[in-house]
Amino acid sequence: MNQALLPWRTPRPAKSAAKKRHLNLRWLCLRPPGKLDVDETKLLAQILAADPELAQDHDLLQRFRQTIRAQDVAALEGWVQNAQDSGLRPFQAFANGLLDDWSAVEAALRLPWSDGPVEGHVNKVKLIERAGFGRAKIDLLR
Repeated sequence: MNQALLPWRTPRPAKSAAKKRHLNLRWLCLRPPGKLDVDETKLLAQILAADPELAQDHDLLQRFRQTIRAQDVAALEGWVQNAQDSGLRPFQAFANGLLDDWSAVEAALRLPWSDGPVEGHVNKVKLIERAGFGRAKIDLLR
């Protein structure tokens, strides 16, 4: 296949040291705590101790992850209230978005069905189609 049609395989420019640190910090915060090694856990604890707002962000994120994994609607209601009261705009906006379509959110947690596999296939087909018609270039996807 033509490499020009595969923009994700083109070489990327080198990242600055500051950007690498930022990405590493983001990675530490987003990963489940059980998947961090000892050094990463210590580093994350130091970072969270130094920044109370980031610690609050991290706590909300990890509680959301646990709530969704447990499929606990009652806990999610409490999480949404905590997120709205947190004063953190991204979490408030996300919580409001969940409340806007609460019936779908509740159904997703209570029911065993998911359209995730179908959506994955649709995404793959669209990607192949874009590549085939030459519309997968980075400047066109922005």
